Amino acid sequence: MKVVITGHANGIGKAIDEKFKSENWSCSGFDAENGKDVNDTQVIEELLLECQTADVFINNALANQLGLLQKVHDMWLGKDKVIVNLSSAVTYKYTPTQYPPEFFGYYQHKQKLDELCKELTLNRLPYILNVRPAWVDTKLAEHITDFKINAEHLADLIYYHIQNKEKYQVIDIVIR
Repeated sequence: MKVVITGHANGIGKAIDEKFKSENWSCSGFDAENGKDVNDTQVIEELLLECQTADVFINNALANQLGLLQKVHDMWLGKDKVIVNLSSAVTYKYTPTQYPPEFFGYYQHKQKLDELCKELTLNRLPYILNVRPAWVDTKLAEHITDFKINAEHLADLIYYHIQNKEKYQVIDIVIR
């Protein structure tokens, strides 16, 4: 089995990458840290080429999330494949006015992402799992003093849902 992961060098993406590797999956990672910036046209072409032979696409990197979700969905339309989209619980728990102004762009991006996932799940295949975690214990959330989800536990949960997709399909999951 093969998985393509964006943002795999740190945090949630790294935990997911390690989980799949521990289960003997072939993992193809795309991250600006390894020179594979998903905003680059050539890198996008390489990612889409990798997705042609993949079973799962993990749309984790904030960069180009909307475009990659749409492109991989269109490529996989009607195919028994899985897209896991990493959004955020901010779109479930809060309104834009509850955040400082610097978070507004992030909130808007994740709102659009959730809306696109909802629209794309009207098609049965590919199966899309939209995951909206609250704070995850990563470098990005070092300064947060609230409860944080363990990234490895989140990776285990995602892997579990993928492994059980023949029994049920969770479309949208908010985790705190």
